[in-house]
Amino acid sequence: MHGSPGATAFGAIAAIPFLIGLPVSAQAAPPVGDSTQTLVLFGQLVPYRLYVPDIPAPASGFPLLIALHGGGDDHHKYFTGYDNGEMKRVAQHVGMVVACPRTAPYGGYRGAAETEVKAVLEDVLSKLPIDRGRVYLFGHSMGGVGALELLAAHPERFAAAASFAGPVPPTLAGAFRNKPVYLAHGDRDEIVPVEHSRRLAAAIERAGGRVRYHEIAGADHNSRVAAEFSAILSWLAAQGGDAGRVQP
Repeated sequence: MHGSPGATAFGAIAAIPFLIGLPVSAQAAPPVGDSTQTLVLFGQLVPYRLYVPDIPAPASGFPLLIALHGGGDDHHKYFTGYDNGEMKRVAQHVGMVVACPRTAPYGGYRGAAETEVKAVLEDVLSKLPIDRGRVYLFGHSMGGVGALELLAAHPERFAAAASFAGPVPPTLAGAFRNKPVYLAHGDRDEIVPVEHSRRLAAAIERAGGRVRYHEIAGADHNSRVAAEFSAILSWLAAQGGDAGRVQP
């Protein structure tokens, strides 16, 4: 189960400084492939899953995907679930680093959960050669809502976002005017009706933004998610160059 997306009004998110003074670990560079990393956040050990493709780092650094889990899941889901870790196979093919934060299983990506995402991002940036103009967000259900909310709140930090069955209200469409968005949704979704993604995609287009919308015939809330990873990661990898650089 992935539950329904978290609350969509992110209110105070934009008021929280991004990547300022967050305590992180000082570990050695992580190994190639799948690993569990830890960082220290406010005196607590926080784990996250990391995948590093087995290829030489590009001169500009690897693209990075922050993958946010859905409701009821955790940082292991993308690496062990969704067709037995299809995310890792696609990341290897595309040549993309993937980091999956562990946050509370429910409640969305505001407050403490957003702080954990920030800390994971900073930790990965400190350990690996990352192209800071090609940092992306992706999520399913609650994670999709979080991905879009974080892109709207911090467009200077992320190049693009993708969401599967995790739309935000059309009133946020203007926030994506200069940031490309990928939306995917099954037309048989009984948890989050597909009409929400249809309305968001139309609103982004009216606002002058660039959106790729893929409605999947016969898919429900959880089916076909892994099957979409190749299209999503390949599309994300082609975006970038206009995201702000995170200051060291």
